[in-house]
Amino acid sequence: DENFIKKMNEKSIAIGMKNTIFSNVTGLDINSKKAGSYGTSLDANIMAVYAFEKYPEIFYSTSFPNLELKNKKRNIKNTNISINRIP
Repeated sequence: DENFIKKMNEKSIAIGMKNTIFSNVTGLDINSKKAGSYGTSLDANIMAVYAFEKYPEIFYSTSFPNLELKNKKRNIKNTNISINRIP
């Protein structure tokens, strides 16, 4: 885990996220007093743009109002209220 967290922090700096630090592999809160990551909204945007440009396929399923997972027999509803209004 420590090596992976180190690589996460190195990658974040490499793509321009100058104000973000990861303390665990998920970035989720460690406990009620310590976050798993700290960063700015600008850095979150940099990460989102990087992901969209480098790996656009991960955003594909977000373009549908509903998504049915056949192997799990689940129907997932997109909660984005603009999904049907923005082309």
